[in-house]
Amino acid sequence: MALLVYSKIGAYVMTTKSFGVYIRMITHMAQQIVIFLIIWGAWVICTSEIFTLLFMKKSPQFFGSIYQSLLTLFKASFNNFNPRMFPDDIRLLGSVLFSGYVFVASIFLMNMIIAVLSNVYADMVSKLDADYNASLVISNYKMKWDKKYGLLVFASPPFNFISLCLTPPLLIASKLVNPE
Repeated sequence: MALLVYSKIGAYVMTTKSFGVYIRMITHMAQQIVIFLIIWGAWVICTSEIFTLLFMKKSPQFFGSIYQSLLTLFKASFNNFNPRMFPDDIRLLGSVLFSGYVFVASIFLMNMIIAVLSNVYADMVSKLDADYNASLVISNYKMKWDKKYGLLVFASPPFNFISLCLTPPLLIASKLVNPE
């Protein structure tokens, strides 16, 4: 029930010029973060399969299975790794491949997410007025004045107490007029 109330309040706040822009910006950023996480997750999964195939027999404690490789590479993305994870005979190849992975993962994690979010912010700032007017048109269509309960839709703060008091009589009157 509270979720429905918050969604109604959020729909009303979306129509304000001061807060609506930030709410739309946060939703656009959340969408971009989800897309980013899907791409980054695919990168980690693909490289964990490659590292498992290459180093499964030589370094089984770190790359013995795809799950172990996935954990090792996920930790390495956040610079939490053991530099001696490769035996001496494949240390050069493993270090070069692993350093390449850490470099690309660092670019993904730091630079790409910052670039994506700042790009969303710049886009939102550039089309601030157009987006505000579009949200008004969409909200007007969604919250059109209902003949029965229209006064409950856009009740401003002093009148929302009155609409709260009028809700039970309106519901009773609507059931008496239209007993379905």
